[in-house]
Amino acid sequence: MNPAELKAFAEEYAAAWSSKNSANVLALHSENSRLSVNDGEPAIGKDAIRKVIVDFMQGYPDLHIQVNDVVEERTGTVFYCNVFATNSGPGGTGEKINMEVQEFWRFDDNGKFIQIEAYDNPEKFNRRLKHGFA
Repeated sequence: MNPAELKAFAEEYAAAWSSKNSANVLALHSENSRLSVNDGEPAIGKDAIRKVIVDFMQGYPDLHIQVNDVVEERTGTVFYCNVFATNSGPGGTGEKINMEVQEFWRFDDNGKFIQIEAYDNPEKFNRRLKHGFA
C-alpha cells in the first residue's frame, strides 16, 4: 500500500473498532489471520480473533480508537494509536483508560490482515521494533 492507502486503511481500522461491531473489525482479517497482544499466545483464525474482539468490546463498550500514525518501518508496517475507554462492561471496574498502543501489521495480497502484534507495553514494543517483526 502507498502511504495514502495505508493512512485510509488505518482510519478504517480505527473506525471499525470504534463502531462496537466486531464484524467490522473481523472483515479486515484474512481467514487464517493471527493476533497477539504483548507477546502473548496468538489467537489464530477468525473464530479465535472474533472472541478476542468481542471480549474487548464487551468489557469496554465506549471504546474509541484515535489514529496517531501508520508508517512503514524496516521491520514492517507499524500502527500507532490511542485507546480511550471505560471498563464498564459485565463485571467492569469503571476504570478509564487512555493508553498508547502500537501494532505491527502484515497483509495478504488482498490487503487483509494476516498478522497483528499489538503492544500497550512500550518496552516490549521497542524491543520488538529493534529486533524485527517476524
